[in-house]
Amino acid sequence: MTIIKPDQYKSLFTFLAQLLILVVLGGVLYIYQYNIVADNRYEIEYLQERIAHLQVVNAELENELYEQVDPNVLTDIAQTYQLVLERSPQYLNVNQWVSDSSY
Repeated sequence: MTIIKPDQYKSLFTFLAQLLILVVLGGVLYIYQYNIVADNRYEIEYLQERIAHLQVVNAELENELYEQVDPNVLTDIAQTYQLVLERSPQYLNVNQWVSDSSY
């Protein structure tokens, strides 16, 4: 007569199955985390390139602005339109209050 002890083999089988599931889940989690890190690295590189490009564009716009507001250029434009520089300008003043309660 053969005596089979299923309790011993069952506990060993469940232990190995749990260990295998744990290893597989750990591997999947590791791959998932690695993909997140790789995506973030790619995104950082892309954003650094974009920032560098925008800094160049900003510098070009600043140069263009400074060229347009150069005093020599503004003087030439004023002479073209026959504008005269006033030494003591008189500004428009309105001596009326905005609200009705001030009367």
